[in-house]
Amino acid sequence: MAKSKTAKQAPRKSPATPTSATKNATVVPVASVALQQQKQVAARYALRGALAAALLGTVLSFILNWGRTPVPLVGDWMAFGILAVILGAVFASVAAAYSYVIGLRFRNTQMPPNRRHNYWISVAPVALGIGMQIFLAAGIGIIFANVVFKELALINGIASPIVGAICAVIVYNVMGRFLLVNERSVLLTLALLLFLGIVVAAANEQNPKWWEESFSYLGTAESNTNLFFNISFVLTGLLIVVWQQFYLENITILVERTIVRPRAHTILKYGIIVVGIFVTLIGILHWGDGPVTTTVHDLSAYTAGGLITLAMLAIRWLIPKMSNEFYVATYVMAAVMIGAVLMLLFGIFNTVGVEFVYFTTAGAWFVLLLESTEMLVAATAPATR
Repeated sequence: MAKSKTAKQAPRKSPATPTSATKNATVVPVASVALQQQKQVAARYALRGALAAALLGTVLSFILNWGRTPVPLVGDWMAFGILAVILGAVFASVAAAYSYVIGLRFRNTQMPPNRRHNYWISVAPVALGIGMQIFLAAGIGIIFANVVFKELALINGIASPIVGAICAVIVYNVMGRFLLVNERSVLLTLALLLFLGIVVAAANEQNPKWWEESFSYLGTAESNTNLFFNISFVLTGLLIVVWQQFYLENITILVERTIVRPRAHTILKYGIIVVGIFVTLIGILHWGDGPVTTTVHDLSAYTAGGLITLAMLAIRWLIPKMSNEFYVATYVMAAVMIGAVLMLLFGIFNTVGVEFVYFTTAGAWFVLLLESTEMLVAATAPATR
C-alpha cells in the first residue's frame, strides 16, 4: 500500500542553509585572531629576553662591584645608576637587533613579494638608534633619581638587582616594540631619538646663550655636548630611510587600488630618502667647521625643510581621497612653517625660533600623515563576507 501523503517525515536540512546556531554565532575575523596570536608570541619572547637581561645585568653589576660597600647611585662608572644606563643601552641594542630581524622575517612570510623588506641593511640603524635612545632616556632618569635621592648608596646585594630590573624593563619594552615591527614603531623610535638628542645636548650645554645662534651650534666643536647632538641626527636620518619602506607599504596598497598614481609613489619614496640623507648630513658636516662644510650643512637643513614643506603643499595630488580635515590641517601647518621663515627674514624670529617651529610642526604632520594614510587604506579595503 502506498504511504499516505499526510504521513510525517523528518525535515531535511539543505546543505547550503546554515543552521540557526551558525546564524547566531559570532564570527571572529581570521586576521584578528592571527594578530592576537602574534602579540601573544611576541609577549612570550619579550618576557624571555627580559628575564635574561635581568639575570645578566644583576650578575655583571654584582661582579663589577665585588667587595664594594656601599655602591653609590652615581659618581663613577661602576655606580649602579651609571651601570644601569650603560648596560640598558647595550642590552637594548642587542634586543632591538634580534627582535627586528625575527619580526621582519616573520612579517615577510605574511606579505606579497612587493611588500617584503631586506632587514640586513636596516638592522644596524635600528639597533644603534634604540641604543642611543635608551642611553639618553635612562640617563635623564638617573639624573632625576639623583635629584630625588641625593647621595644614595646601597649594598651590592640590593643595588645589583635594581640594575637587573631596569635592564629587564628596557629589554621587554624594546622587544615588544620590534617583534611586531611596523611604521609606527620605527617612527616612534626616530622621533624620540631626535627629541632626546636635542634636549640632552641643550640642557647640558655650557654656553647659556647658544640659542642666539641656532640648534646647529650644539653640534659644533665649541659645544661640549656635540657628540649627543651629532650622533642623534645621523641615526635619525638613517631611521627616516628605514621608516619610508614601512610607510610605503600603505602607499603600495593605494597604488594597487588605483587611488595613488605610481609616479606619486616614486616621488614619496625618493623624497623621504633624500630627506633622511640630508638629516644625516646635518650630523656629519658640522656648522662652523669651515666655509664649505658650513654651506653644505646649511643647504642640507634648508633642503630637508623645503622638501617637507613642498610635500605638504602637494599632498592632495600625491595622496588623493583623504579627508578634507587632513588637507586643511596640512595647509595650515605649511602656512605656519612658511610664516616662520618670513618672520626670520624680517627679523622677528631668530634661527632657533624657525627651527623649533619646523621641528614641532613637521613632527606633528608626519604623525597625522601616518594616521590618515592608514585610515584611507582601511576605508578603501574591499568588502569581505
